[in-house]
Parts: sequence; C-alpha cells; structure tokens
Amino acid sequence: IRSRMRYVPGVLAALAGREVTLPSLQAAVEAAAGRKLHASNFRRVVTESHGLLRAAGRQVAGGGSGPRAALYAFPADVDYARLETAIRLPWAPMGR
Repeated sequence: IRSRMRYVPGVLAALAGREVTLPSLQAAVEAAAGRKLHASNFRRVVTESHGLLRAAGRQVAGGGSGPRAALYAFPADVDYARLETAIRLPWAPMGR
C-alpha cells in the first residue's frame, strides 16, 4: 500500500472513501505510511500540484462548535488512473 499510493490514486480513495475531508485523508495516508505528513503541504499536493481531489461544494458538520470541514471528491475514473510521476508526499521532519 505504501508504495502504490504514490502512483495509483485509487488506493487513496479506497483507504479514505470517494468523498473525504482533507484531515481524514491525511490521517488515512499517515496510518498506511506509518509517518506524519506536513498538513499544509499535503493539502497543496493533493488539491493543486497533482489535482487528485476537487472541491465537492459541500461541508460536513464537525463534532463541536468549530468550523465545518469542506468535502473533496476523487474523480470518477480514480480506480483506473495512474500518475505518470509519483506523488512526493511532504513528510514531516522525523522526531516530531
């Protein structure tokens, strides 16, 4: 899973679901990889530089009185997509 999620975005969708919040996707990737990711850089990688996710236009209610998390969706063909270049996940420095 660790090596495949860098090339096959369908693995990320299988881990976290077709519609996700960025924190839940990051948690799934961190659990599979066994390492922490830098949050703001992760957001940029999956939404901008590789365009793996697009805004779904909805929000999910949080558990408390905080802000509502935006939902993002993988493209419909994510199961068949393969990235030409590997995703360079922004790992947090070791020891944090």
